[in-house]
Amino acid sequence: MISSLFAGAAFAAAGLYQCTPLKQACFQQCRQPFQFFFTNWKTTRSGVFVLGLRQGAYCLGCCWAMMALMLIAGAMNVVWMALLGITMTLEKMADDFFRRALGVALIAIGGGFILSTYVFP
Repeated sequence: MISSLFAGAAFAAAGLYQCTPLKQACFQQCRQPFQFFFTNWKTTRSGVFVLGLRQGAYCLGCCWAMMALMLIAGAMNVVWMALLGITMTLEKMADDFFRRALGVALIAIGGGFILSTYVFP
């Protein structure tokens, strides 16, 4: 029961995050890394290291919620891991409509988990 509530809350939170301005900002930088690298390129070792940290922060800001779902739902479940991995790949290739639709779908899945806990215990 607790695990279904936790999974439902995690899916709903990830779905809500899909539609935030922070996700959008990080997504734009993570989606096209070469543009980021070429406009911010440094020639020193420390400059390149900081550049990598900045790009990594953008990618973490973009994907942390889906990665958390992979950990929560995908633990010992290859099917969930594959579905979430494919979804993350499709998100990188698709337009903003897909990202927002994915957010709505994740909220619905989270709601389904939560409802199943109370309606069908």
